[in-house]
Amino acid sequence: MKLRHPDVVVVGVGRSGTSFTAMVLHEHLDVFMAHPQRMVTTAGEDSSHPIGSYEDNRIISPTYKQVETSDADMQDWLKIYGFYFGAIKGLVGIKNTGMSMFSRTQWEQLAPRLVIRTHRTKELAVKSMERWRGRETDWGLFYDQRENCMRDNLDANSDKRHSFQILHIKYGCNKVHVENLIHFLRPRIEKLRGT
Repeated sequence: MKLRHPDVVVVGVGRSGTSFTAMVLHEHLDVFMAHPQRMVTTAGEDSSHPIGSYEDNRIISPTYKQVETSDADMQDWLKIYGFYFGAIKGLVGIKNTGMSMFSRTQWEQLAPRLVIRTHRTKELAVKSMERWRGRETDWGLFYDQRENCMRDNLDANSDKRHSFQILHIKYGCNKVHVENLIHFLRPRIEKLRGT
């Protein structure tokens, strides 16, 4: 089975703008993120994801299984990804908040060309999680665990540990317009397409 590394990975703590970012990539910048009929949540299906999740449900379970096995070899995951996305021409990506728990080794083996890391303040993300997922879980702790893991294993790019570029997008209280995000992302995506 052919291995395929994703060109683009969108990752962040839940409720941090990952779906919005993936939607812009898929719908406006021609980066294939998920088969529409295979999305975990499609547009209008779930009020917590009014635009859809842009996560392919065939990749979700293997991703969480990979998280549970920590530094396990990513070859099996890359084979699954290659099976579903290997024949697609052009740029392909993946969006999955579970990847926020990947180790440094897993990121190196995943070897995407570009990681888009979304950020939202803890206060805003936790409020949104409580609104959409209930208050039974300590979402503050959830947020801290994922942010710390990404900071330690992904953001440590300043010393050139990673072979890929990391692009940070900060979302806040104000609505981000699709056109602004397209304008921001287009040169980076075109650079990937040209190399």
